[in-house]
Amino acid sequence: MAKKDNDKNTASAPKENEAKASTPPSHPSLPYILDFSFSVSNLMILLSGVIVTTLSLFVGVPLIHAVIRGGLTMLGLGAVIWLLNYYLSNQVLQTIIKDFQKASDSSVTGDSTVEKQA
Repeated sequence: MAKKDNDKNTASAPKENEAKASTPPSHPSLPYILDFSFSVSNLMILLSGVIVTTLSLFVGVPLIHAVIRGGLTMLGLGAVIWLLNYYLSNQVLQTIIKDFQKASDSSVTGDSTVEKQA
């Protein structure tokens, strides 16, 4: 009896795994252009701060001044890139809103591609 119960459990395990794999993620993903933009901007800000701090230390600046320079570089560049990402996100959202409005307008009027072709 115990062996049959184990066989039933192993047979149902792949079905459970398939059900888990087919469920959509709990949060929607960002459009690829925004995801790429955010990743590249984070990388640029981090690298610029590290490079400025490292070069300052090689020149012979005291540690506290090098850290302040690196931090201010990251803060200034971060503000500029944040503004660019804000404008990019705003444009992407406006485009998505317009697409949804067009889709809802066409569904409200009842026009479909089949009716337009006929």
